[in-house]
Amino acid sequence: MNLPKTLSCQIVLAAVCVLTLVAGISIGSQLSFFVTEPTPIANGIVFDEPQAIGGFQLVDQNQGRFSVENFRGAWSFVYFGFTRCSEPCPKTLAELQHLSDKLSGHSPNDDVPVKFVFVSVDPERDTLPQLKTFLQNLSPGLVGLTGDPDELRILAAQIAAPFKVNRDDSSELTIDHSYSIFLINPDAEFQAILTPPHEASQLAADFRAITNWRRGSY
Repeated sequence: MNLPKTLSCQIVLAAVCVLTLVAGISIGSQLSFFVTEPTPIANGIVFDEPQAIGGFQLVDQNQGRFSVENFRGAWSFVYFGFTRCSEPCPKTLAELQHLSDKLSGHSPNDDVPVKFVFVSVDPERDTLPQLKTFLQNLSPGLVGLTGDPDELRILAAQIAAPFKVNRDDSSELTIDHSYSIFLINPDAEFQAILTPPHEASQLAADFRAITNWRRGSY
């Protein structure tokens, strides 16, 4: 049967359109596997390209050495402050202790351990015994760190945690520091900044969103 030329062209064009549509669906379905999930919404900033950290040497409240290797293989919540801090530090550390209790030592989506780290930026007054007693009374689940001021600045600079020690004419010290909590992922990379106000339930929700996103992106 001979079809009119116009009808034949329409049939050919229709077939091409169908094939193109099918090919597009096939290609689109394959490309969907390569689309990176958008960074999760959290009370702060989540980095889709976290930055590796390293190059510092500190000491914990039990006189153990602490370097970047201690961050590997675990999620770490890090807060900078000092033991004589009036309100922000004790309140934030108490919320981190509540978060530790909620998580029971592991991240919400897998068995990766979770650490809670308090970095004292007042090494002159926060001796290791002082730091240990402070944490035992307030947040026994936290790791306390201190060390040489230059080593403290090396870590602080890598995770956007500025601090400044001020000394007045009477030699009294005051210290300005960030109130944010910094999240380091199990590859020892700077993953997120969690901004105040801090509350354990919100921190847990943000952490769950971040770990879900990271599992889906790798």
